[in-house]
Amino acid sequence: MGHRTTQNVSFIYTQRCPMLFLLCLLLTLLTGCRHQNPDVCTLSGEITGLGDDTLLLWGADHLYPHIDTIPAVGGKFQATLPIDTLAETVLYTPDGRQHPLYLERGTQLTITGSLGDSLLVTGSVNDTLYALLRAAQPLATDTVQLRALVTGYLRRHPADPTSVYVIRHFYASGTQIDDDAADAALRELVPLMRDYSLIAQLDDYTGKYASIAVGRSIPTFALPDTAGVVTNRFTYPEQSILLQFWASWSPESREHSRALRPLYDAQQKLRKKEDRLAIVGVSLDSDRRDWLDAIHADSLPWAQLCNFRSWDTDLVQRLGVSDLPYNILINDRGYIRGINLTPEQIEQEMKVIREEYAKQKSSRPRVVVR
Repeated sequence: MGHRTTQNVSFIYTQRCPMLFLLCLLLTLLTGCRHQNPDVCTLSGEITGLGDDTLLLWGADHLYPHIDTIPAVGGKFQATLPIDTLAETVLYTPDGRQHPLYLERGTQLTITGSLGDSLLVTGSVNDTLYALLRAAQPLATDTVQLRALVTGYLRRHPADPTSVYVIRHFYASGTQIDDDAADAALRELVPLMRDYSLIAQLDDYTGKYASIAVGRSIPTFALPDTAGVVTNRFTYPEQSILLQFWASWSPESREHSRALRPLYDAQQKLRKKEDRLAIVGVSLDSDRRDWLDAIHADSLPWAQLCNFRSWDTDLVQRLGVSDLPYNILINDRGYIRGINLTPEQIEQEMKVIREEYAKQKSSRPRVVVR
């Protein structure tokens, strides 16, 4: 009886107050829409070979100042990330590769591919970016066509944040920067993105790369070692130094560090200190325990420096380091002799440095005391 009465009252109420009923219905619909479209970006996908491992998502700019871990089960994963605006991030896979990823509020991103290979990201501005990256792969050795492809992208997307990544990736990554090409690429963007903060950052970034070319001096640095003792270039007087940048969370950079062991052992056998190369590890870790555990696990006997500021480390920013692994060889006077060298190239360059040092020493006039 009571249940029937409730139905009748509801029917009478909606009949007599149709406007109020419609307003309530409208509010319910709006609330439902808002619930379905929260201020988040959802990403999901499947990566062959990933298994039950973990992905690392690092915020590449101040718009997303976070580091997130994304666990996978059987290679499949899903994450919902709060986001206020379009932001650039980097997805690190267990094989040490880095993949650009743009997060945007209210979008669904899908990531597919295999470990050890390039991934495919769809959704938001990632569609056009990854279409370019795929088209660029077969043109790696064809500079003319590659530059035409990239320039065409910049002209079609002069106000797109992905264009900043494109310039950084194609013109300001690796061992050197093509100054003229980078300046021309920046000119494609600046007219429509004059007030865009990343342009100023990129301009500064390219300037940093230009300033660390081979033959130029390295910026001063001072970082604490494992015992908290501050180390700088002058800690190793009359010695060449290899700055090896790495992190516990980057498998590829750790592999590169371990590959330096034979070189280190060979250098220690040299009789004269000035002939020996000093290897100095600079970590981008943010956790002290992870850093120390990696040093111990990889048996790294040379000096290790870290201030736990990761990519915000002053030396990392001043050198324009944007990828791991990364190294810089400097001579005893602080001049850069090589960037991103293999152990074999380092050994060859050290032979040249020792020969130059011997010639300089023999050519110095002798002082005769009478």
